[in-house]
Amino acid sequence: MSFVVFTKYPAAFGGTVNLVGLYKVSVSATALLMTPVVATGRFQVGLTDNLAYQRTVPVLIRANGYFPLDNVTVNLAQGSTSAPNFPTTKRADTNGLVSLTWLTTIGTPLGSYLLTMSGTSTPTKNPADSQTFIIYPTNATISGLLLSKGSIERTEALEFSMGGWRGQGSGLQLH
Repeated sequence: MSFVVFTKYPAAFGGTVNLVGLYKVSVSATALLMTPVVATGRFQVGLTDNLAYQRTVPVLIRANGYFPLDNVTVNLAQGSTSAPNFPTTKRADTNGLVSLTWLTTIGTPLGSYLLTMSGTSTPTKNPADSQTFIIYPTNATISGLLLSKGSIERTEALEFSMGGWRGQGSGLQLH
């Protein structure tokens, strides 16, 4: 015999998840079976909606468990260097939720970032609101790229066009 049950956590369990980390789930049978534990699993609670992003994709940031209307310091750093406009302060809503979006750009450096959050009045969380994520290059597909020549010498110019846009250059690197 087998069955599938879907449920939403934490709504169906009457609890909340205010701390980042790895949570374990265990499903037990209420009737007598050979093995009372039917299934186990894990889920991750983080501060961002993904662990990796293509450059130019928005990073959605969300944390819960702060005092209502608390001023929360949000820092985003790559190594010891904070990202532009960080650290910043964001006020928690009346339910203690803090949410914001970081809009990455074409010039956003690639690599690993550390996101940290802490409240002014809210006691220090254990574990702290901290998470790493990665920014990687954005893939671009250019269909219909037309070149004036198949190859050029270092001193020659190349004319190219794509989607109605035209340009010229010498020493271009096409990947």
